This record gives sequence, C-alpha cells and structure tokens, in this order.
Amino acid sequence: MHMEICTSQTSEIINLASDENVNLVKKEKMLIDLFSMYESLPENHPFKNRYFACVIHVLLVLFIINKRCFNFTLRLLLRLLKDGRITLQTYREIIAQLIIGGVSPIEIDIL
Repeated sequence: MHMEICTSQTSEIINLASDENVNLVKKEKMLIDLFSMYESLPENHPFKNRYFACVIHVLLVLFIINKRCFNFTLRLLLRLLKDGRITLQTYREIIAQLIIGGVSPIEIDIL
C-alpha cells in the first residue's frame, strides 16, 4: 500500500538488476541508491515505511526471478553494513522481513 512513491524506481531497478547485459557497476549503483534513500530518511518521515516496502519488494522479486542477482544484492547489503552506510537495525529489519516474506533462512545464509 502507498508504494507509488517509489514504484517506478523499483521497477527500473528490478529490470536493470535482472538484465544480464547490464554491468555490475550500474546495478550496484541503483541498489545502493535505493538502500541509501531508505537509510537517510528519519524514522518519523512519512515515506520511511513506503521505501522499506519498496526495498523488500525489489528483494523478493529478485529472489523469485533471479537468484544470482538476489545473492549479489544480499552481499551488497552486507557490504553496506560493514562500511557503515546502513545500520545494523536496518540490515536486521530487511533480513527479518525477507524471512517473513517466505525466503528461507538457508537462502539468506549465503555470506
């Protein structure tokens, strides 16, 4: 609900991320931009939950249509955590929501 704030962005990310002809640098930049946008919003911002829904939507679609890209995105997310670009809380919320959304913890434990 209310994902219209980032629907076009997530559709573009999904299309680029799942396209084998697009280089990894471009894919990485699009994903980092999405994660960074979510992370930069204050907790009480009206778009915070909407961006979270978009992040989860992208990850679940990638899980369904392109496991290799999904794994790449999880590794990128972990790298952003290690680099301090996202918080541990954000990382845990995303992983927890993926599990709630039906992704097996075994599928997430690729790192």
